[in-house]
Amino acid sequence: MSFSHQDIIKRIRYNLPKTTYERNKIIVIDFETATRDHMPCQIGITPVHYKRGLGMTETFLIKPPQNYYDKSMFRYHGIRPEMTEEAFEFPGVWNQIKHHFDDAVVVAHNAVFDLNVLMKTIDRYELERPKIVDVIDTYHLTGLKLQVACNVMGIDSGLAHDAGCDSRACAQLLQLYMTEDEQRLLELNSLMEEALDNTSNRGGSRKKHYGRDGVNESTESSYHKKITMDQSSIFFDKRVCVTGVYSMISRDDIKESLRKIGAKVTAMVSTKTDFLVMGNEPGPKKMMTAYKLNSSGDAKICLVTESQLLKELDRSIEIAKNTQG
Repeated sequence: MSFSHQDIIKRIRYNLPKTTYERNKIIVIDFETATRDHMPCQIGITPVHYKRGLGMTETFLIKPPQNYYDKSMFRYHGIRPEMTEEAFEFPGVWNQIKHHFDDAVVVAHNAVFDLNVLMKTIDRYELERPKIVDVIDTYHLTGLKLQVACNVMGIDSGLAHDAGCDSRACAQLLQLYMTEDEQRLLELNSLMEEALDNTSNRGGSRKKHYGRDGVNESTESSYHKKITMDQSSIFFDKRVCVTGVYSMISRDDIKESLRKIGAKVTAMVSTKTDFLVMGNEPGPKKMMTAYKLNSSGDAKICLVTESQLLKELDRSIEIAKNTQG
């Protein structure tokens, strides 16, 4: 059973109330993945104690099913099949780390991604889901990529895309927000906003950054050239908003493909939105709006990942081929 993205987003907090970190066990996690459908090959876990600071970071390699990797992942995190050949598959690793998750607040940078990897993998192996208290997303606290936010704050983020280093860097970032000093929080937000403005002014918007699968979103793709109107598609005659960074398809190709299928592609999330297609690092405002509308019952917005989108586009392409043939 695949994990509901609505379940994930409903648990994500976009702020950091004192009661969350004062009363609960906190762990910061990061996954690296082996395949396009996000099977994990590494996890990093860093405990955070309100008064005692950071605990020891644990890092585990995870052998994906059949030790299979999509080649595009190698250049991204550098983990290769020979490195995980002797590692445990996820159930063996889960036996060693499950105690961290029970009754914990789970923190990640782009939590939708990491929580989806976790729950999807747990369900794949038919393991018991942990009793997570809450989820905090530091990406939504900062609005910046992890390495950029760490640079702004003078945090040594270590080796990028190593799950242990990323987990600890995220934990150090979280610590900065665990303060009751409102002036300090204002200063943090001001620094982050200034960095975000500078990034945008240099042309460094999210659409030019690399996605979590290591392929630039500007990579040429041509799904839309193979697609025709498909009234059987889940997207036909539906309002669809697109957000985030994509690894296997460009954002322009996504939008044009959806239009050719018969979807109504919109720039904003509203009560009329039917689907929100999410890449990595989805826009905080769009995610916040979807969360609020779904929570209030004013909308039923279905969240769609890149892999789910591509499966639906592939299905429409196959239908178009059969029709033309």
